[in-house]
Amino acid sequence: MATALAERPQKDAAPTAPRTVCFVCTGNTCRSPMAAAVFNDLHAGEAVRAVSCGIAAREGDPIHPNAVAALHAEGIPCTPTNNYEAHTARQITPDIAAACEKIFCLSPAHLSALLFYLPEQAGKLTLLGDIPDPFGGDVDLYCQTLRRIREALTQSE
Repeated sequence: MATALAERPQKDAAPTAPRTVCFVCTGNTCRSPMAAAVFNDLHAGEAVRAVSCGIAAREGDPIHPNAVAALHAEGIPCTPTNNYEAHTARQITPDIAAACEKIFCLSPAHLSALLFYLPEQAGKLTLLGDIPDPFGGDVDLYCQTLRRIREALTQSE
């Protein structure tokens, strides 16, 4: 009898936590939060979510206003599950990297830095592309960068 009970599927089993991927750039205020927002929009409703970090982030810096403007202009909605407007910069850490299934680097320099800093995570690291940093540019440049990110994401899937 105990065996029969143990073999029954559990109806109230806790849902599995979503898989997490991470996007990494330099300051975590432009490219990587835009990439995470696009990824989360493309995968809305799926059991995967994206976060973002920087290799030289100033903890707590807000997402750049031009990044928010570009995301709005390109039709990426800010939602409770993709609240990029509330994003604040954070540094990549060994704990964050360990919790991620995959880590996308926004340039070869980011990939090299993470291979040096987190060699134990080498199998998770992927170069999304060589996406130029729009920092200091106008909204049009951020939109161009966002389109490159979206194209790289759709090609990598």
